[in-house]
This record gives sequence, structure tokens and C-alpha cells, in this order.
Amino acid sequence: MTVQQLIDGYRSWPLILRYLSMMIVASHVVIALKLADRPIRDLEIDDVPPVQAAAVLSGHKGPVTDGVFSPDGTRVATASSDGTGRLWDAATGKSLTVLKGHGGPVNAVALSPDGARVLTASDDMTARLWDARSGAAQVALTGHRSRIYAAIFVADGAQVVTLSGKSSEDESPGEDERTLRLWDARSGAELAVLLTMPERGPHGRPQDGAIALSRDGRRLGVAFGQRAHLVDMRERIARELPGEHFAPLIALSPDGDVVMTQRRGYVVYLEGDPDRHQAEVASGSEPATYLGYDAETRRSMMFKHGRLVLWDAATGERLTEMNTGPGDLPSAGFSPDGSRMMAAWNRELRLWPARGGNLLEPDMRIRYADTISPRLVEVTFSPDGTRLLTRFDDIASYAELVDAGSGEQLVRLKGHRKLLTAARFGPDGNRLLTTSKDGTARLWRADRPAAPGK
Repeated sequence: MTVQQLIDGYRSWPLILRYLSMMIVASHVVIALKLADRPIRDLEIDDVPPVQAAAVLSGHKGPVTDGVFSPDGTRVATASSDGTGRLWDAATGKSLTVLKGHGGPVNAVALSPDGARVLTASDDMTARLWDARSGAAQVALTGHRSRIYAAIFVADGAQVVTLSGKSSEDESPGEDERTLRLWDARSGAELAVLLTMPERGPHGRPQDGAIALSRDGRRLGVAFGQRAHLVDMRERIARELPGEHFAPLIALSPDGDVVMTQRRGYVVYLEGDPDRHQAEVASGSEPATYLGYDAETRRSMMFKHGRLVLWDAATGERLTEMNTGPGDLPSAGFSPDGSRMMAAWNRELRLWPARGGNLLEPDMRIRYADTISPRLVEVTFSPDGTRLLTRFDDIASYAELVDAGSGEQLVRLKGHRKLLTAARFGPDGNRLLTTSKDGTARLWRADRPAAPGK
């Protein structure tokens, strides 16, 4: 197989990275590595005990794209590509109301801090607010010219931030507009366009984006294409962090003082002597993986590695960074108390002390190694910071609960028939929510053993 045939056969970047990983990794184990006095453990993936869902939330007519618990944990809100949102009883799984009004798939859902209102964002270029008890529509936020795929409450629920974007391959209606907007949550009035982003990512890639809010609401982080910004929510001023090739990932420490982003990896083609290019990679002078030489085009192909970067939010100064290897970093974040930080990439999960920690020396490292193992796509801390909820992109999708101190895998949440789209902790940390492309959401309990799942 030539290099060009590899590219032609694997147009999707996740598939390229999975193919490369399959050539390199060959063991069917999960290895949890602890530094200092902690032992090395090997755990067979199939030994992780599964649990049965406490309730299956059925009713959507299409994939469930997002889901959240209410702040008091009594209800669940979901979004679906069928164009609706739904509210459910978190104890029984009973459907309480259907939120109808969008003219396209609903991409995101959020509940206000007081639990009284629901926010949905849609491909129809609007976000909408609903009464969380009755399901009655309250106000539509109109002004975007492309699909809205992220929306959150800010200012203690008095305002809403929305993020819109559309790639060249996107068939949703509207223009190729990419903006971050601020709205009044009561009247629906647009208060400001906080940020307007360029249309394309690095190397012609369509852009994706992510937003994150500090706990005190002072700062909002935005990663979009090859750029990352911090927005002062009081002054409504956006400041760009230096650098380029950023992945759609950004995380803020709870106090908003430290920002975590990643420079995205990408493939480059090189003219000239392939032996010299290969030697540069082997020497470590080039943080990259040499993929091979294409005799037809007479070019070498190299995958430039991504970088995990920590920034000082006040000054924009780069604090530290590390090479993340040949793969994008799909998930990163801080523990609720701000004492630890984590990042996942290349089927690996690492945790560090948030203050004074050396990124090259994590205090815990879990590596999922398997020729056909799924890739980690989301990792979330429990409210008390003692456990992690991990989501994988396996076709028979599942999530797992992991002890954040020892790395021990506690249970597997298995039962969905298609890819998971979200995995969330409830506010008490003992109830879990998963949403899936199979058209269902599922509720799980993590504080007691249960019968094996399907």
C-alpha cells in the first residue's frame, strides 16, 4: 500500500489515527501506571464489571445528541436530531414533556442554575428557552446565520452565550457564519457579538469549536479552528492566545486563572531526501511521526504532533507544554476543586497536580492498549473529584467509571446499541446519564452493584 492509497482509503482523520495505532499496538490489556510507591496493574478489558441501566429514556425519533441533569438532580433534559428536546423524571425515567418548536436537529441542551428554564440550540440557526416545568416555549434567540451547536447559561442564568459554525461539508441551512453571541435570557435580545471567527481551520480543514466558562463566570474560553480566545465577560472583550493549529478543545481551572488548550496535529508532505526526513524524526528534533514515502509523488508524509499547552489566563503567557504524539486530544479538564488536571489522547488518560505539576511526570497514567480498542473521546470528573467517567467511540458504545486515585476501573456502562454522544454525572455523583445515536438516553446508578448489562 502506498502512502497516497492510505490517504485515499482513509479520508476520515479518526480512521487514519486508528489505522496507525493498530499497526503499533498489539496487546489486549489496560495498563494503569502510578509513579513512586504505587504498583503497576494490568487489567483485562473484558474483566470490567458491567451494570444494567436503572432506566431507559425512550421516545426520541432520532439520535440523542446531548443530555444534562437538572441542578437538583430530579430531572433530565435531552436534545435530539429529531428536532425536539425532552424533559424526564430522573427517578423513574418517565417522559414529562416534549419541547417542540425547532425546525431542525437540536444539538445542545442546558438547564439554568435554578433549574427553572431549559436552553436548546439547533441547526435551524436559533436557540430557544423553555419553561422547565410546563415545557412552554418562552423566547427564541434569532440572529445567527448558521447552525448553533453550543449554548450555555452565564451570569447566573440571566444571559446566554451561543456559538455557531458551519463547515464546507455541512448540509445544514444558512451561511458559513461563525460567531459567539451574548443574549438576554429574559427578553431574547442580542446584547453583543463577542467574537467572529475565520471560516477555515489549518490546512483547509473545516472548523469545530468548544466553549468553557470559569466557575465565577468572569472568563469564557473559546477554541475554534486554529485559534483560541479568552473572553472577559464583564468587559465583553476577547483576547486571542498566541499560536495556531488549535484543536476544538479548551478547559479553564475553576478559578479561571489557568487555561488548557491543544495545538492540533496534522499531516505534512515533504519534498527531498526521505532518509533525511526520517532521521530528523528519529533524532527527536522534529516532534512528529514519519508515515512513509510515496514513490509516485516522490514525497514523504509526516504527522506533526499536537501539543498540550497551559496558559496564564490573566497575562496570556504560556506556562508549560508537552508533546501529545500523533493524535488529537479529545478531552481535558480540571477537577472541581482545581487540585488536579487530566487529559486524554491516543487511548491514554493522564492526571497531574494542577499546581506545580510537571506535565512530563503525571501522578497517574492509564493506557488502553488493544488492536481494536475504542478511542477515548470524553473524560469527566465526578462532582467530588474522586472518580472519572470515560466515554469511548466504539461502535457498540459504552462508558466506564474509573477511580481517580488508583486508576481502577469500577464499572462499565454498557447497553446502548450505537455510539454514545454524551456521558454525564448527576449532581450527587452517584447517578449517571448517557445519550446515544440509538435514539435513547440511559440512567445508571454508580453507588451499588447491579446485574450484568446486555
